[in-house]
Amino acid sequence: NQIYYSPRWKSIFGYEDTEIGDSPSEWFDRVHPNDLVLLKHNFSQHMEGQVDHFHCEFRGLTKSGDMRWFLARGITECQPCSTPTRIAGSLTDITERKVVEERLRHDAMHDPVTGLNNRIFFVEQLKRASEHGNRREDYLSAVLFMDLDRFKMVNDGLGHSAGDRLLMAFGQRLLECVRFGDSVARFGGDEFIILLDDIHNVQDTLRVVERIQQKLLQPFYLDQHEVTLTASIGITLVSDGLARAEDILRDAATAMHQAKANGRACYQIFDGEMHAHSLEQLQMEAELRRAVEHHEFEVYYQPVISLASGSITAVEALVRWPHPRLGLIPPDQFIPLAEETGLISQIDEWVLRTACEQMQTWRSQGNPDLSVAVNVSASELSDDRLPAFLEKVLDETGLPAEGLQIEVTESASMKNIDHTIQIFNKLHSMGISISIDDFGTSYSSLAYLKRFPIQTIKVDRIFIKDVPNRDEDAILASAILSMGHILGLKVIAEGIENEAQLRFLHYQGCDEVQGYLFSPPRPAREIEIQLKKSYLFDEQFS
Repeated sequence: NQIYYSPRWKSIFGYEDTEIGDSPSEWFDRVHPNDLVLLKHNFSQHMEGQVDHFHCEFRGLTKSGDMRWFLARGITECQPCSTPTRIAGSLTDITERKVVEERLRHDAMHDPVTGLNNRIFFVEQLKRASEHGNRREDYLSAVLFMDLDRFKMVNDGLGHSAGDRLLMAFGQRLLECVRFGDSVARFGGDEFIILLDDIHNVQDTLRVVERIQQKLLQPFYLDQHEVTLTASIGITLVSDGLARAEDILRDAATAMHQAKANGRACYQIFDGEMHAHSLEQLQMEAELRRAVEHHEFEVYYQPVISLASGSITAVEALVRWPHPRLGLIPPDQFIPLAEETGLISQIDEWVLRTACEQMQTWRSQGNPDLSVAVNVSASELSDDRLPAFLEKVLDETGLPAEGLQIEVTESASMKNIDHTIQIFNKLHSMGISISIDDFGTSYSSLAYLKRFPIQTIKVDRIFIKDVPNRDEDAILASAILSMGHILGLKVIAEGIENEAQLRFLHYQGCDEVQGYLFSPPRPAREIEIQLKKSYLFDEQFS
């Protein structure tokens, strides 16, 4: 029951040779209480022959009062089949190694920018929280998935360094909104997530959401710049211990995306319909990609009628998707998905080429003055290659430039004014007509509008729907028509559904119209029949 401690052993603990005796307590009394049980257990296992070597890492108190990490190793010396009488070993200070290991462990579990937990650590905590549901029937927790709205503007405007400081400040505010036992993590980019552990009801969660929103009312200050943030928050409740952490995160993210779609700066609680909708969207995206790859679309055309002659002067090309499962899908049901997935450019290019080929066919069949209007998305308009592509299509199809009109929505044309003017000027120099679609539905400066080399504006159907019955709509429609003519532009009204609307527009001097009163969008073969007819109005319009 004696231990010989070498001078080196004693110096590791900070003692002189004469300051430590030979009792086992000289060692064990200096071991951290939380590590002493493991040390004695490992020692006993070796002495009893259960393991070949004695090995244990523990914390020990030095003479200076520092708690350091040590590694003790040893092996017994005994005759065969006899009881061990002696053990020889060594002691090593491994504090520096432990510090490095702890730093690596911390870095592996924490976000380097904000110092918050990262995805890996959060998922482990979420798994443990979910397991509590197996042991307690009344257990409830909640996950809040947050995405900062328009954070990209900060990075683009002030730089990534300022963006990182903003993320750090936002993370600190989140910590102020939760309890000590809750977990706050950054998932990457501008996404943050909170685990509210062991709550009573959903109202507890909503109170935290309210605190977060109140905190965000206070601006952040970055390099003399005042920045105000909002966040879209998705919420999912966790009460079933069988739920997987991956599924919980998926549901919370789904709710967050719905909150963002609802208008940002708000929250949304997950329900099962959202998951079903997400699965449906994934399937729709896969089918849309396949449709793009195999050109499974069809171009419909809607006639544009001159109020002066009553004849068809142009047709608008409108894409349709003959879906094998859902039937004919209109563009408003798949174009937003195409824009989100980046497929819109391929669809735009296919529609442009198809419409130009069809128009050249119709012009060669006795309609030399007919033209086709094709919608161009905002992403296509931002592409510098658009003029070259159109030139190539016109050259390959043989359609003269005056046979093509490019329609761009008012909102798309105003996104990047200088670039829009540059593209418009190139198209104008090629002889291609340009029309502003959905005019009046978005804010646009008349000063910029005057700089656009456009020939036509199309009055959106929202201004035509209730004329002439509603005085306000009649006044707005009349003002838009007058403004267009003052600017020297041709004005087309779309969405004409009855003769009262037609009569009003005729009296207001509208140039051309289109709508279901004359024809819905139809396949090319049906348009060919209509091209052989003339639309004559009643004598009261003359």
